[in-house]
Amino acid sequence: MSDGGELQRILGGARAPRASSREDRVAMIGEYVEARLAGRVPDRGVELFVLGGLRAWLNEGGNLTRDHWRTCGRQGSNLTEATLWRRLIGASRSATATQDGGKIGEVYSSKDAS
Repeated sequence: MSDGGELQRILGGARAPRASSREDRVAMIGEYVEARLAGRVPDRGVELFVLGGLRAWLNEGGNLTRDHWRTCGRQGSNLTEATLWRRLIGASRSATATQDGGKIGEVYSSKDAS
Protein backbone atom coordinates (compact mmCIF):
# COMPACT_ATOMS: atom_id res chain seq x y z
CA MET A 1 0.00 0.00 0.00
CA SER A 2 1.27 3.46 -0.86
CA ASP A 3 1.53 6.18 1.75
CA GLY A 4 2.38 8.77 -0.90
CA GLY A 5 5.85 9.19 0.63
CA GLU A 6 7.71 9.34 -2.68
CA LEU A 7 5.36 11.95 -4.10
CA GLN A 8 5.49 14.01 -0.90
CA ARG A 9 9.30 14.04 -1.00
CA ILE A 10 9.28 15.18 -4.62
CA LEU A 11 6.68 17.87 -4.00
CA GLY A 12 8.08 19.11 -0.72
CA GLY A 13 5.58 17.49 1.61
CA ALA A 14 2.43 18.91 -0.01
CA ARG A 15 -0.70 16.99 0.96
CA ALA A 16 -4.30 17.07 -0.06
CA PRO A 17 -5.90 19.13 2.71
CA ARG A 18 -9.19 17.28 3.03
CA ALA A 19 -8.49 13.64 2.25
CA SER A 20 -9.57 12.48 5.69
CA SER A 21 -12.87 10.80 4.83
CA ARG A 22 -13.89 8.48 2.05
CA GLU A 23 -16.51 10.99 0.93
CA ASP A 24 -13.83 13.71 0.75
CA ARG A 25 -11.58 11.50 -1.36
CA VAL A 26 -14.38 10.63 -3.80
CA ALA A 27 -15.29 14.33 -4.00
CA MET A 28 -11.68 15.26 -4.79
CA ILE A 29 -11.50 12.71 -7.62
CA GLY A 30 -14.78 14.02 -9.01
CA GLU A 31 -13.64 17.63 -8.70
CA TYR A 32 -10.43 16.80 -10.55
CA VAL A 33 -12.30 15.11 -13.40
CA GLU A 34 -14.93 17.85 -13.70
CA ALA A 35 -12.27 20.59 -13.71
CA ARG A 36 -10.18 18.89 -16.39
CA LEU A 37 -13.23 18.15 -18.57
CA ALA A 38 -14.18 21.84 -18.36
CA GLY A 39 -10.63 22.87 -19.33
CA ARG A 40 -9.84 24.26 -15.88
CA VAL A 41 -6.87 23.54 -13.66
CA PRO A 42 -8.07 21.84 -10.46
CA ASP A 43 -7.08 22.92 -6.97
CA ARG A 44 -3.44 21.94 -6.32
CA GLY A 45 -4.28 19.71 -3.35
CA VAL A 46 -6.92 17.87 -5.39
CA GLU A 47 -4.49 17.45 -8.28
CA LEU A 48 -1.77 16.10 -5.99
CA PHE A 49 -4.14 13.58 -4.46
CA VAL A 50 -5.41 12.23 -7.79
CA LEU A 51 -2.09 12.21 -9.63
CA GLY A 52 -0.18 10.93 -6.59
CA GLY A 53 -2.52 7.94 -6.38
CA LEU A 54 -2.14 7.25 -10.09
CA ARG A 55 1.63 7.47 -9.92
CA ALA A 56 1.82 5.20 -6.88
CA TRP A 57 -0.43 2.68 -8.65
CA LEU A 58 1.80 2.74 -11.74
CA ASN A 59 4.97 2.35 -9.65
CA GLU A 60 3.73 -0.15 -7.07
CA GLY A 61 0.70 -1.84 -8.60
CA GLY A 62 -2.19 -2.97 -6.45
CA ASN A 63 -5.77 -1.78 -6.51
CA LEU A 64 -5.98 1.94 -7.30
CA THR A 65 -9.21 2.64 -5.43
CA ARG A 66 -8.51 0.38 -2.46
CA ASP A 67 -4.76 0.78 -1.92
CA HIS A 68 -3.93 4.25 -3.18
CA TRP A 69 -7.04 6.45 -3.17
CA ARG A 70 -8.72 4.48 -0.36
CA THR A 71 -12.20 5.05 -1.77
CA CYS A 72 -13.52 1.47 -1.57
CA GLY A 73 -16.22 0.88 0.98
CA ARG A 74 -15.92 -1.61 3.78
CA GLN A 75 -16.51 -5.21 2.88
CA GLY A 76 -20.21 -5.81 2.36
CA SER A 77 -20.98 -2.11 1.86
CA ASN A 78 -23.37 -1.26 -0.95
CA LEU A 79 -22.23 2.37 -0.97
CA THR A 80 -20.00 2.45 -4.05
CA GLU A 81 -17.87 5.36 -5.20
CA ALA A 82 -20.43 5.99 -7.96
CA THR A 83 -23.26 6.16 -5.43
CA LEU A 84 -21.27 8.54 -3.24
CA TRP A 85 -20.50 10.74 -6.27
CA ARG A 86 -24.17 10.86 -7.30
CA ARG A 87 -25.08 11.93 -3.76
CA LEU A 88 -22.40 14.62 -3.79
CA ILE A 89 -23.55 15.89 -7.19
CA GLY A 90 -27.15 15.88 -5.99
CA ALA A 91 -26.24 17.91 -2.92
CA SER A 92 -24.20 20.27 -5.07
CA ARG A 93 -27.05 20.73 -7.55
CA SER A 94 -29.49 21.46 -4.73
CA ALA A 95 -27.16 24.08 -3.27
CA THR A 96 -26.52 25.59 -6.72
CA ALA A 97 -30.24 25.69 -7.52
CA THR A 98 -30.88 27.55 -4.29
CA GLN A 99 -28.08 30.04 -4.95
CA ASP A 100 -28.62 30.51 -8.71
CA GLY A 101 -32.39 30.38 -8.90
CA GLY A 102 -32.48 26.93 -10.43
CA LYS A 103 -29.71 27.27 -13.04
CA ILE A 104 -27.60 24.13 -12.82
CA GLY A 105 -24.72 23.21 -15.13
CA GLU A 106 -24.58 19.95 -17.01
CA VAL A 107 -22.47 17.14 -15.59
CA TYR A 108 -20.59 14.92 -18.04
CA SER A 109 -20.93 11.17 -17.63
CA SER A 110 -19.51 8.22 -19.51
CA LYS A 111 -23.02 7.61 -20.89
CA ASP A 112 -22.76 10.98 -22.70
CA ALA A 113 -19.83 9.65 -24.73
CA SER A 114 -21.87 6.77 -26.19
